[in-house]
Parts: sequence; C-alpha cells; structure tokens
Amino acid sequence: ELEETEPAPKEGFFKRLVSRFKETPEEKALLRGEVLEPDPETESVEALAPTSPPATTNHNFFELEEVEDKEYDRRNLLRQGVHFFAKPVVQNVQNKIDSVNKAVDKITKRVPLLRPPGAISEKQFLQSCSRCDACIHACPKDAIQRAPKKMGFLVYNTPYIDPMRNPCVMCTGLPCISACPDGALLPVQQLSDVNMGYAILDKKKCQAYGESFCQQCVLDCPVPGAIFQVQDKPVIDKDICTGCGVCMRSCSTVNIPLAIKIKPQMVIEYQLHKKRKEQELAHIEAEQRAARQAEQEEVLASQETEEASEKLES
Repeated sequence: ELEETEPAPKEGFFKRLVSRFKETPEEKALLRGEVLEPDPETESVEALAPTSPPATTNHNFFELEEVEDKEYDRRNLLRQGVHFFAKPVVQNVQNKIDSVNKAVDKITKRVPLLRPPGAISEKQFLQSCSRCDACIHACPKDAIQRAPKKMGFLVYNTPYIDPMRNPCVMCTGLPCISACPDGALLPVQQLSDVNMGYAILDKKKCQAYGESFCQQCVLDCPVPGAIFQVQDKPVIDKDICTGCGVCMRSCSTVNIPLAIKIKPQMVIEYQLHKKRKEQELAHIEAEQRAARQAEQEEVLASQETEEASEKLES
C-alpha cells in the first residue's frame, strides 16, 4: 500500500518573489554563450517518452514573454487595498452625515427657532453661521439674541429672535444682513422678500372675530399689506407676511389668550420636506403595486393560454 504523502508546504511570499527573478543554470549558460552537454540520464528518459513536434524556442532570455501573475499585480493590489480601507471610512462618514441630518430634523421638529431676516435654510444656516455675534451687535432694537444651551448643542449660540420678548421691527436697511460675514444671512431687495416665516391667526381666540373691536395687529404691522381688515376683522396674507413677530407681540398686550402665533421658516421647510418624502414613498409604492399587478396579469394570461392549448390538443 502506498503511504499517503502530505503536500509540500507552499513557499513564502518573498521566496516565490525571489525565485521568479532567479536565473536557472541553462539561462546562465545561454548568457555566457556556453553550450551545455546533454545528460545521458535525461536522454534515456526523453527517448522513452513519446515524441512530440519540436517547439520553437527563443534563446534570448530577455525576449521571453513573462506570464502575468495576478499575485504581483501592483495596480490590482493598490485597487484592492484602497477599496478595503476606504469603504469603512466612507461608510463611517455617511453614517455621521445621516446622524447629523437626523439631529437637525429632530431639532427642527422640537425647537422651532425664528431666525433673523435673510436667513438661509436651517441645515445650511447651521453649517455657515460661525456664531460671531455680528448680527446681534448690528441689530439696533436688540431683537436678535443667542440661543441658550438648553435648546441643543447644534443651535447653541446661534442667533434667533423671540417675538414675545422683542420682535423684529424690520428696520430700514436691515443692518443685521449686511453685518453677517459668513453668508448665513442673504440680502433682500425689499421687505416683502424677507421670509422668516408667517403669522397664523386663530379666529376662535381673536377678539375682532368676537364681540369686541380690535385692530392692534393691523396698526403695528411693519410690512404694508401683510395684515389688512375685511369688515373690521384682521386677515393675514401669508405671501406678504415676513414672520417678524410684531403682530404676535401686539396681540399679547390686548388679547388673552394669544390669537396670533408665528410659524418659523425652519418648521415650514421641515413640513415641506416631510410632505415630499411621503409623496415619493407613495409614488414608489404605487409603481410597485402596478408592477406586481402586471406580473399577476401576465401569469394569468399565460395560464389561460396553456389551458386553451391543452383543450385544443385534447
């Protein structure tokens, strides 16, 4: 019985690499111009072996075509290495971006802040604003203040307006915008272009819609046409309203409970974003339902054709 021999261990990487460039005795002799004498033992073995057509050999060692070895392909090695190390990094960065976006959405949903005039979208505002307080110092009415730490780490020390404390009076020139060095507050051509949000009137709480007469919000509004009266009752035009909060402050002085509230632009953006996502999901689900229904119809049609063919054959 033949004894089972264990396979020889595979040579290491460096040995195989060196052996690839190591010259054989025949190659050394060819380089020196010597002719090797044939070995009698090899001649006898070759005589017993079946004859094969002579192969054309190239005696120039440097012109021999080298077989491409994938193991030593540097380009492939670099590609695999970059893919191996870069994929976790990219995934980690993407996870951090997603977590930041979720945190911003959470803050937008729970902590509605009224930003100064000319503020860009909330996510871009948090990235652009350097918390330099330039807009705070430029405001002549001290309407802009820093967000406290209790509102969250991401919005901490960012400028915002509390209309119940001190609303924005939409002063001439809007110096807060020109003072911003970061581009977080963009200039506007006219007051009606400011979009901090808009006011919402609760008619059930408004005295003007009851038995009393009140036009305090109409008189104090700094934006012409944002609040007007129809049959001695205030009406808010959301397209013109800038969300400055003056009407909310005025209402709190004459109307209890408060009948006017300000919906900040960040809340409006969040609601629009949520609505778009819901519409996209509904569209995708509708397409999937249509595809499934089409597949079912195709299956039923194929079954009917098979049954009809079987009846004809029978």
